[in-house]
Amino acid sequence: MSSRLSPDGLYRWDGHAWVSTLSPDGRYRWDGAAWVPVGPSRMESANAARPARQPTAWTRPLQYAVGAWAAVAAVYTGTIPFWMAGTMTQAINQSIQRRQSTGFATPPPGFADTMTSMLNVTLWVAALFGLAIYAVAIAGAIWRWNWVYYA
Repeated sequence: MSSRLSPDGLYRWDGHAWVSTLSPDGRYRWDGAAWVPVGPSRMESANAARPARQPTAWTRPLQYAVGAWAAVAAVYTGTIPFWMAGTMTQAINQSIQRRQSTGFATPPPGFADTMTSMLNVTLWVAALFGLAIYAVAIAGAIWRWNWVYYA
């Protein structure tokens, strides 16, 4: 009486119960006539060397496009403190005038100047932080840093 294999080939019927067709070390499988080597395990295939990335015809043009976009965005970010400072000063002055016209207590002298200075410093810090991010993006586009692509 020959043993019957399951549809997936992992078990065989020995007449009483289903028995695994894998060898104890998991490297061979019984196909009903002989021991056949099994392919690499999932762990072995996961640790296999991955092929190196190869640039395509689109690699360089896309790098230039990303670098150019980051450069334009960096210029825009660098100009924000110049054109937003006046708008922020006007907003602070209008807020103080509105507060005084509604009968609330007047802020202490120099409050508007202090707030304007704080907002200007905040604008410059944010602009420098943005410029640093764009500098990394430009460098990553030029030198093909994979982690910049995924970030």
